[in-house]
Amino acid sequence: MQDDDDGDGGCEIVKVLVIVFIVVVVVMFLMMVLVMMMMAVMTVVNVMVVAMIMVMVFVMVLVMVMIKVVTVVVIVVSRDSGYGGGNGGGVYCDVGEGVDDSGGDVGDNGDDVEGDSCGVIIVMVVMTVVVVVVIVMEVVLLVVKVMAMVIIMVVVMMVVMIMGKMMMVVMMMVLVMV
Repeated sequence: MQDDDDGDGGCEIVKVLVIVFIVVVVVMFLMMVLVMMMMAVMTVVNVMVVAMIMVMVFVMVLVMVMIKVVTVVVIVVSRDSGYGGGNGGGVYCDVGEGVDDSGGDVGDNGDDVEGDSCGVIIVMVVMTVVVVVVIVMEVVLLVVKVMAMVIIMVVVMMVVMIMGKMMMVVMMMVLVMV
């Protein structure tokens, strides 16, 4: 009878080991599914971040194009106004003396160049500020992306640790029951 009991005890241990093995396999499978879900979420987050960065680059290109258009318009307008002044002075001086006419033209041209340089300097400053702001925003986006990845990794590690502790508790309970 004792031999049979020992045999039954062996069968019980085998059954417990099989159950523990099945539980471990199921837990591992669930963890794999969880990790896959996390990866899918990360992929979606990455796609969203990449889309945001692409939108930012597109907006930056649009802003640069608009700034260049504004620069050209400012230069053309300032030149037109300068030439207009020169022509007016020419007509006025033609009524008087020819020498003053040439002097008037030279003066107006000088003002015209000065206006162009001021406009270009202002536009260059604006372009520099815009580029710096865009670069800072891209760096912030990159930092946020890295922080999100780190947070998700920490959460996964916490889940894995909790699963491991639960598995240890289950193993201890099984051993105590045996």
